[in-house]
Amino acid sequence: MRVISVILLLWAPVLISSKQPQDCREVQTINSHAVNGVYTIFPAGDRSGVKVYCDMESEGGGWTAFHRRMDGTVNFYRPWDQYKIGFGEASGEHWLGLDNLHYLTGERKHELLVSMEDFEGNKRFALYSTFSVGSECEGFNLSVSGFKAGDAGDAMSSHNGMKFSTLDRDQDTWPEHCARKFLGAFWYTACHETNPTGVYRWGADNSLFAVGMSWLHWKGHDYSLKSMSMKRIDTKFPQKSDDEGDAMSLNNGMKFSTLDRDQDTWPEHCARKFLGAFWYAACHETNPTGVYRWGADNSLFAVGMSWLHWKGHDYSLKSMSMKKRYYRFLGTKESSYGGCGDTGNGVCSADGRDGIMARRRLQRGGESEDGSLLARRTVQAQRDDSAESNYRSLNSAGEGWSEAPDNSVQQDVANMETHTEVGSNPCNYI
Repeated sequence: MRVISVILLLWAPVLISSKQPQDCREVQTINSHAVNGVYTIFPAGDRSGVKVYCDMESEGGGWTAFHRRMDGTVNFYRPWDQYKIGFGEASGEHWLGLDNLHYLTGERKHELLVSMEDFEGNKRFALYSTFSVGSECEGFNLSVSGFKAGDAGDAMSSHNGMKFSTLDRDQDTWPEHCARKFLGAFWYTACHETNPTGVYRWGADNSLFAVGMSWLHWKGHDYSLKSMSMKRIDTKFPQKSDDEGDAMSLNNGMKFSTLDRDQDTWPEHCARKFLGAFWYAACHETNPTGVYRWGADNSLFAVGMSWLHWKGHDYSLKSMSMKKRYYRFLGTKESSYGGCGDTGNGVCSADGRDGIMARRRLQRGGESEDGSLLARRTVQAQRDDSAESNYRSLNSAGEGWSEAPDNSVQQDVANMETHTEVGSNPCNYI
């Protein structure tokens, strides 16, 4: 029994199951006899579920449909807000919603399967190895690549990297407005090789160019298909990097949680459960602010300062530091970044948000081979003894604590945000 537990932990975050599936693959895991149909899932990991259509037959099953059309009963020419939250009924034509799609694809690696049928009864498909959708702040940008198989041909790769466009939000690369021109909503470029949300028409029709539900590399722009569905699946295999493995990607996009502010996706409270403060998901593969313990200790599960893909959840590390860096071309003013200057390892002062002076420990980077690029690393958090408790409130995390020369130091969250990115607010269109 112990061996089974260890194997599960190697491939999954800390998640105390409440038997609420997050997608159709988890529905299939819970019920191996599940058939095609409508199920309730919890993509955001919260208490409010959403109904989806699960394809339990194609390519082994477990596919979560986020787009389905088969009879033209639902109008897909809609504004941004409706594409954001979703519309239609899961049992028929529907769009799951960009928010839900982001939640479903924000962690792990996912595949995309597009299934289609013409009015003559012929069926085709296209399968992609990588698929995800960004947040609203990123324009719900599309990441799709790795066309693996399919007799429909590849009509999605040309849309890779694009933001989502609707009749009232133009985010394509065409001087005009693709969504209005082709009567749909999609990750248009300039403009499309497929138009899954276009007008529902009946087969071949060239009276209006490329406005139908088409797939260029099978039937061309002037043939509107009878049915089309787009589905994603979690491949369940986390990507690894370097010897220690990747224990941070799981937390991408998460808000910061503390003992007095729960912003994770778990129905309970990760920070309190695992005695730390972090960008918890549901809950963690690393716990840098957890309890300082001395090596292997399974008396309390996963509360230590751990890194799952190296030592597992029950081994608390001796030391850990987290650092960020930027690249600065020679001639760029250091003050524009507000980071540590041209000093060696040690403590420096740097301007943070609202004129706050933050003392930071600096680990010196180096020059590139041609001397044209400098790398700096400013320590965000460092721990190598148990002198400081890191189990604190949000106010403490926001202000930071401990003097930089001490062994344990936590840079304030506000200043971390200031120095992590340079540029305008990605949501400034709102």
